[in-house]
Amino acid sequence: VKISYGSEHTFETGVVTEIPGYDSLNPYYDCIFHVPITKELVSSGLPSITFEILNNNKTSLGKLLVDNSELESSQSKIISDTREIGEGGALLNFRISLSGVNLETPQPKNESERNQTVQQKSINSAPAVSITIARGTNFQMKKRRVRKTEYCPNLYCVVRVGSSPQRWRTSTIFDSVLPNWDESKEFPTSSRNNVINVDVFDQKKKGFKKSPDEYIGQCRVTVGQVLLDGGIRNAELMSDGKKIGAFIELECKMK
Repeated sequence: VKISYGSEHTFETGVVTEIPGYDSLNPYYDCIFHVPITKELVSSGLPSITFEILNNNKTSLGKLLVDNSELESSQSKIISDTREIGEGGALLNFRISLSGVNLETPQPKNESERNQTVQQKSINSAPAVSITIARGTNFQMKKRRVRKTEYCPNLYCVVRVGSSPQRWRTSTIFDSVLPNWDESKEFPTSSRNNVINVDVFDQKKKGFKKSPDEYIGQCRVTVGQVLLDGGIRNAELMSDGKKIGAFIELECKMK
């Protein structure tokens, strides 16, 4: 993994190879890099952090950008998260911390400066993203275990954004392999790199034996990836690391 902090600071982890005792498809790095924060760096604006996955011939397999504004607005100036990197479904677990730097804005000296501060805070207020779960396609009929007959699933989605504990459950669309939800929810977010997690379940009908709803699959995509696609993304579900051929169409709008 190559880590870049602005244009002047670049670090690389060691290379994990396929040898006994090491899983190169799930590499474990456990590396720490320190960057001194100078007065000049603070005055010019702290840069963003870029993670890049490279293979052994230095070919890029994907990048992940963490904007500095997200770090500054995070609690205790710490981000500890697992996010998607690249387009292949790979995940990167990382931790970024900022310490020893006073980023607080000086108190305004007069009414004019106070008004400018209020306007600037309004401009820099934490944005939100509106997520719409539009519809699902290519879901399959289900088979009953006893009678071996087919039936349509009763599908609903559970949506999370980034590391926020907030969860949103859509309504259930009963007896359909082409569910049409068209439901929206706003989530607070400070970065387009935050991952949208959509888990899909088949709800058990009342009257059946008590059992948990059946897990169908999950799709993961960043807010930025959806916006780059014009605000609409048709994301394929995966289960146990395999694509299942069913899709969720979701939409994003920054607020």
